[in-house]
Amino acid sequence: MQGRGLSLFQQPFAAASFVPEIVEIAKIYNPIVYSKFEGECQRMIEKNMSSADPVFRPLKSNEMFRFLFHGTLNTDPQLIYNSEDGLDLRFARDGLMGRGIYFAEDSAYSHDYSHYIQDLNLHQMFFAVVNIGRYKPYPHPDQTLKMPPLLEGSKTRRYDSCYSQGPKHFIIYDNSKQYPGYLITYRNPLEQ
Repeated sequence: MQGRGLSLFQQPFAAASFVPEIVEIAKIYNPIVYSKFEGECQRMIEKNMSSADPVFRPLKSNEMFRFLFHGTLNTDPQLIYNSEDGLDLRFARDGLMGRGIYFAEDSAYSHDYSHYIQDLNLHQMFFAVVNIGRYKPYPHPDQTLKMPPLLEGSKTRRYDSCYSQGPKHFIIYDNSKQYPGYLITYRNPLEQ
C-alpha cells in the first residue's frame, strides 16, 4: 500500500475540503477469511478465464480483482477483521443496489462511511481486495437486487458483481468475494 496506494487514498480528497493525515496503514491477516477468499478466487479464475461459451470472452486475472475502499460506519473494524467471515452480507443494509457489500473506487466517498473513533479523533476504513469478476454496470439504482443478474442469454450463469455507475462502486453479494487486507487509520485535520 506504499507509494501508489497512498495517492489512491489521498488524491480523491483533493476535491474535498481536506487532505487526510494518515496515522497508520495496518496489514490484516485472518487465515480463515483469507482461505475462503482464496478458494473463491480459484473458482472464479476457473469460471471466468476458461469460458467455453463463445459469447463471453475469457477474463484476464487483472480484470477480475480490484483494490477498493470500504467504510464500516458504526462497526469497529476489529470486529470485522477478527471474525470468521470478514465483511458479512448478513449485516449489510439495503442500498441503491439492494442488499450487498459496497466498495468504492473513491476513498473520499468511503470517508462518509468511515468508522470514527471520537475520543482519538480518528477515522478508519478498509482497503480491500475484491473479486469483481464479470460485473454488470448499472446507470441507475436497482434496490431490488439480492444477487447479480443473469448473464444476457443465459438461464443459469450470473454476473459476479454489479457496478453502480453513479457513485462508482462495486457491489458483491457473497462474503467470500472480498478480503479486507488493509486498515487505514487517518485524521481529518479540520476536526482538530
